[in-house]
Amino acid sequence: MTDVKTKLESIGQFPGWTGESVDAAKQKFTITADDLSDEIATVSAVQELARQTVVAVEHLQSELKKLESDAAAEEMSLNDDGQVSYSTDGKDDGEIEQLKRSEERIEAAATALITQAADVDSDAAAVLRKAAAGEITARGARTPEDIKKAGREQGSLTTDPPPADLAPLQAKEYWDALSPEQKDYVLSQHPDWVGNVDGIPAVVRDEANRALIPIERARLEAERKRLQDNLDGHWFGGTFTNEDAELWYVEQKLKDLDAVESALSQIDSSTGQPRDLKLMLLDMTTGERGRAAVAVGDPDTADHVSVTTPGLGTTVNGSLDGMIGEATNLKIEVENQLDFTNRNGTVSTIAWVGYDTPNVTGPGNFDTARGGLDVAGDSVADEAALDLSNFYRGVDAASAAPDPHITALGHSYGSVVTSHALQSSQAAGVDEAVFYGSPGLGDDGTVATVNAGTLGLDRGDAYVIENDGDTIADFGTFGGDPTRTGDLTQLTSDAGVDRTGIEREGGHGHADYPRSSTGPDGQDRLKMPGYNLAAIVGDSGLEIEEPK
Repeated sequence: MTDVKTKLESIGQFPGWTGESVDAAKQKFTITADDLSDEIATVSAVQELARQTVVAVEHLQSELKKLESDAAAEEMSLNDDGQVSYSTDGKDDGEIEQLKRSEERIEAAATALITQAADVDSDAAAVLRKAAAGEITARGARTPEDIKKAGREQGSLTTDPPPADLAPLQAKEYWDALSPEQKDYVLSQHPDWVGNVDGIPAVVRDEANRALIPIERARLEAERKRLQDNLDGHWFGGTFTNEDAELWYVEQKLKDLDAVESALSQIDSSTGQPRDLKLMLLDMTTGERGRAAVAVGDPDTADHVSVTTPGLGTTVNGSLDGMIGEATNLKIEVENQLDFTNRNGTVSTIAWVGYDTPNVTGPGNFDTARGGLDVAGDSVADEAALDLSNFYRGVDAASAAPDPHITALGHSYGSVVTSHALQSSQAAGVDEAVFYGSPGLGDDGTVATVNAGTLGLDRGDAYVIENDGDTIADFGTFGGDPTRTGDLTQLTSDAGVDRTGIEREGGHGHADYPRSSTGPDGQDRLKMPGYNLAAIVGDSGLEIEEPK
């Protein structure tokens, strides 16, 4: 058809042919050539539809075979409606619980595959209906390649964003159900669809969020200019509006982006390569302040994963780089302990600044007072709990490990947030938790109300550390001092020789828990509190309890 169209367009260009006859011929041939342009576009659309449908269906078939294999391995039957059936006869409670976890995962994956198959079928039918009705056109394109391109665009399968209310496990299965081409489309055209979605693999979130940095920067710079122009145009500046405060927060978010970019661009001195960091959260819209989460290592493949939640005064631009450094040191210590115990295992440690922490800085005269009120109450913790518990669930759902060992770490007010997140979700896939520098874990005045059971953890899997000289941890603002309950295992922060034979400096004060010191051999190593954090994160069994 392309060849015929080209020949039709050349008719009337013969030397010596002039007059009304050639004009009439040109008009007729032009009309015919235009008709052929639409036909070429239509055939190109159907051709592209067929190609993409084959790729999508083959991907769905491959994923379905994996599911059927997974179901068979658990002695389950996968039904056509995506539900599984199995027998619990002769199974103990632990085996039944494992079957329920497998059932939830397999059914979520099957539902995602069915949804995606229905979308492919619907898209294909829609394109074919348009082709049959003559509704696919060349869209004004003139050259053969542009006409074919216009057709291919009209024949492509659509890709829908994940629904806003997807649970982390469903989000993971949504991503797995997409074909490779659809995944490429999402990451190149709509990284905002997946960058902050819990359950999407960390490597995908990292790629998406890195792509969003310049987009967010451009948006914030435009907003800064708009606010500054408005303030410059007002006789009284921001006296009678909130625009001066809004401008302050926009400028802070731009500094947040600077801090994120700086952290991601750093080079690992031992390898000469960029540090192995995953940007799992980049949110410059939800709160007054920017939010971010960075993983050291790959939580998608790690056997041991920790998530650290900070407290009062933590900001992305002021704290993220330091938290990444602490997470790096923690990861190294966990790996050292695994080596010492001759256990294989990979580790990822995550710094999570995923909420507006209580903060005494700000553009107004009352921000100090507001920060004081926030840190003395639990409303901020209540608001942050759902986001944190979903983040835990997302790490668990996206993991390629059969049962990743996930540890929740909470410091200062972050321990309150961590406690609320675990209590409200019955642990959300977390295996162990350590609260350090904690002003309390409950809110009704009795420390005994919060224990491993209320946190959704097994007895013996909830720990507390308190440094000498940490007056904040003695306040007991939220249900009392957690070191005074016998249900939470108290780990030592005192100086001494650890179980690997290394002498450690003790921790002191409220901020010292994850910090390092230089030993007699000139090597930097975590102090005793950090050593104990690593022992729990790596499940090494090397933790040292506080003497009774």
